Amino acid sequence: MIDCMKGNFQSYKDTKGYVSFEGDFVYRYVRKEVSTDFIDFLNHPVAERLVRQGLLLAYERDESHCTEEYLVLKSEKIPFVSYPYEWSFDQLKEAALLTLELNIQLLREGFILRDATAFNILFQRGRAVFVDHLSIGRHSEGEPWMAYSQFCRFFLAPLAVMKYRDWNVIGLFQAYLDGLPLETVVSNLPIKSLFHPALLVHLHLQASISIRKASRRKLIDKTYFSKEKLLLLFEQLQH
Repeated sequence: MIDCMKGNFQSYKDTKGYVSFEGDFVYRYVRKEVSTDFIDFLNHPVAERLVRQGLLLAYERDESHCTEEYLVLKSEKIPFVSYPYEWSFDQLKEAALLTLELNIQLLREGFILRDATAFNILFQRGRAVFVDHLSIGRHSEGEPWMAYSQFCRFFLAPLAVMKYRDWNVIGLFQAYLDGLPLETVVSNLPIKSLFHPALLVHLHLQASISIRKASRRKLIDKTYFSKEKLLLLFEQLQH
């Protein structure tokens, strides 16, 4: 997730590197010492495939900026930046489907998105594209998708609100920068939302589980998530 700090764009959540703007280009500085799994991704054929399909922002390695500590990726700067609270229902849905398709293709090759905030997606020439390359990391067999709850808060919850309630989504996103609280959302959804399979499982049930955070944490730690089970989860979320 990128934020503007002291006049320079920096990755304030990411200890693996930072971002700066120079002219018409964006330079992502990646710390080699703590980014071995991401470097593995860059060297894997799936990286080029995702760029070619338009799912991941195109980049090239910039040797002129590289140092012993940092690997540097250069990308075209997107001239017009829009934010999730400015998007239409269709744009937010497109961003959600992009996140899931990206995850499916990554997982099949042994990688996964470790961050699923809507702020990691921008619109370039009218199409959603994922821009936070450093959110991609290695997936270990049996590991759950740790960004699942975040995905529900940033995508499923606001989509449900936009579908069923005439709420000010702009105000909600600005008030809840870490995504919409599931408990708040489900308590205001109509009864008929319970009959929507995806909303029942991924919003209503997740909201009830999140209230019992300690038991939820224990449940996640003990649950084995095979690659097949995660792929099924991503595919279910697409519908």
